[in-house]
Amino acid sequence: MNKILNILVAVVLLVLYAGCSDSDDTSSVSALKVVKSDVEYSSEGGSGTIILETTQVFEAVSNVSWCTISVSGTTLNLTVSPNLNVGARNGLIVISTGNEKCQVNITQMGDMADCNIEGEHRFSLLGGTVDFEVNTHRNYTVSSGGGDGWLTFTDDSNGKIRVKVASGPYNLAEPRTATVTVAIGNVKWTGVFQQLPLAGEYVIRYIRDNGTQEGVCRLDITNTPDTYDVRYLSGVPITNANGLPGKALYTDGKLAFPMGSQFLGYMTVTDYGQVPLYMYAYCKKGNIALSDDLQYIAPLALNAENQLELTFGDNGIWSNDGSLTVDGFYYACVKDGKIVKNWGAMTDIVLIHK
Repeated sequence: MNKILNILVAVVLLVLYAGCSDSDDTSSVSALKVVKSDVEYSSEGGSGTIILETTQVFEAVSNVSWCTISVSGTTLNLTVSPNLNVGARNGLIVISTGNEKCQVNITQMGDMADCNIEGEHRFSLLGGTVDFEVNTHRNYTVSSGGGDGWLTFTDDSNGKIRVKVASGPYNLAEPRTATVTVAIGNVKWTGVFQQLPLAGEYVIRYIRDNGTQEGVCRLDITNTPDTYDVRYLSGVPITNANGLPGKALYTDGKLAFPMGSQFLGYMTVTDYGQVPLYMYAYCKKGNIALSDDLQYIAPLALNAENQLELTFGDNGIWSNDGSLTVDGFYYACVKDGKIVKNWGAMTDIVLIHK
């Protein structure tokens, strides 16, 4: 990140009280005194006061255009304009009566410009919007690169920037990246915006045998819109890296496993020959079912590490009263309504994009 280094030199604020008297009386007391003064201002500017103690008619003058004065009784009301420069600046308020004068030095910090757009910003296939701020009184520009058709931004010219990432196509194969740059002169802040595909390899975490286990699976794009092949590569009860894939659907911003389409091929079972192998919908109560109406479903979300993380749960179809829920998968070969071989269940499944 490019940074502006504002060095504010400490300013000694001098309030000089110059008492004047005629040549015949060297012991006269000053008739002009500063009781209170606001002398330090931020780059935003603002208002302040100088309060005097005097019984005489006085005049107050500012020697800089960015600080103006209005007088009310013995109070000077100061109005300080925003500082559009990087460096600090100083001004002088001169207050005088007929024979006395005092000076009040005021200082204002420089414009410490900053913008929080710097860094990497990730989005799921859903897209979304994110807001940023430019803290400055100077003119700035905003530009984008590489996001034609899917990344746009708006700028209200008052430091509020909104970046919008459109929802992506299901067949996005690789992350797509664009940048948005805010510039003030030679100083720039660049945000990198990345939209992650659903396709790719995932760590699959699940509960089995009362413990958390991990494996690897992969989602592959198919020619059928919003449909992915799912291959379980390692660390799961049954792998199908070279066999028939399972299916996953991208719908309404969620990824779903339709539990009637998880046919993983045939297994040779002793005494039964070739028997189809399915991943069944599994309820922790011990029930299994095979139906596309039952879905194990997860909303698209990013975790704290900006990884796509899918936490699966029931879609509420199995039973009207909620007594049966899809809690995970059950691997089994069933013939003539009988389970002839099984590899048990895996529940509480979470996929984390690698």
